[in-house]
Amino acid sequence: MVANASASIVPLCVMTCEAPGVDLRLTPHPPTRARASCPAIFLAEWARNPFPMEDGAIEPIPGLEGVFGRGPFNYSVVDLVAVPSSLAPGPYVLSWRWDAEQTKQVWSQCSDVVVVAPGKSGATRDSTSSTSSARSAGKPRPQPQAADVSAVLPSGAAHLCSGSSLGLDVRDCDAWVDLYDAAGGADWPETWRAGCPGEQLRTDPCGCNGYWQKNVKCSDKRDLKRITELYLLGSVVTGPVPPSLLNLTALVALSLVGTSLSGPVPPTLFDALPLLEMVWLDHNPRLTGTVPASLARLPIGQVSALELHGSGFGGALPDGVDWTAIPDCTLNGLVFDCPLPPGAETCGAACA
Repeated sequence: MVANASASIVPLCVMTCEAPGVDLRLTPHPPTRARASCPAIFLAEWARNPFPMEDGAIEPIPGLEGVFGRGPFNYSVVDLVAVPSSLAPGPYVLSWRWDAEQTKQVWSQCSDVVVVAPGKSGATRDSTSSTSSARSAGKPRPQPQAADVSAVLPSGAAHLCSGSSLGLDVRDCDAWVDLYDAAGGADWPETWRAGCPGEQLRTDPCGCNGYWQKNVKCSDKRDLKRITELYLLGSVVTGPVPPSLLNLTALVALSLVGTSLSGPVPPTLFDALPLLEMVWLDHNPRLTGTVPASLARLPIGQVSALELHGSGFGGALPDGVDWTAIPDCTLNGLVFDCPLPPGAETCGAACA
């Protein structure tokens, strides 16, 4: 295995083993400029994974005798990035790559990073302390700010998600933070922050699930996370339906129950979220307007749950929906325009 040819934000990468006697340093190339929008790009040379594939292929590594093959090992190979003091604080892209020596395999990764000035603790920690002070003084919770950057990150994202949400798709991260801010997240109850101090809930949707009324499920595919299930229940969820909800394109389940959300649901809901299988929008009397016509464009049989009872939906139900094919379909107590489309009565719908 060939280890790490790193295009990084810094002129020095150090690869080391967590064992005595092993320290492989990589010599940097001179820094080069790619384009005006990139402050600097630094490249590190190739280095070989110190663990041999075959026993006896190399002289034993001091402190690691008998270590060969695929592992797993009780040791790790890590890359340490040394950030020079001359590097200006701000957002950067860090990229790295591993190539296989004997097979046609390449692993390439990149991430947004924010370099902060020495002695600075970062936006999340700062906002936590200011929030705690505001609570103790009986003042309203201050609105948390985005990561300490003056512009969008190099990836085009506006926010950084961390903790258990490290690796979350940047579009999902942005959508969650926007939804959190728009739906009154700063005033969500302390029970929703169990095990999730300060404002970490705002930037760690996948990890901060301390209470049943707020639950976000994230699915992993390799190193990429997507938000696939979103459950927010309770009157503390406020405001109009956030447009950013439509950017959570991997959602399979959406539950916004008993909230204070108001206004219509975007008519393109099911176009924007084409993987939806379960939708619970019941007990939201302030949700008004028609049931999104885009529901008819989902494959028949995909939706297994559609609960809208206790909401303020009305008008004409969309044509082209096989209402009888939705096992958990509840439109009880809702009155729509006559005539009802075929099968809607099986969901408890009425018309006038």
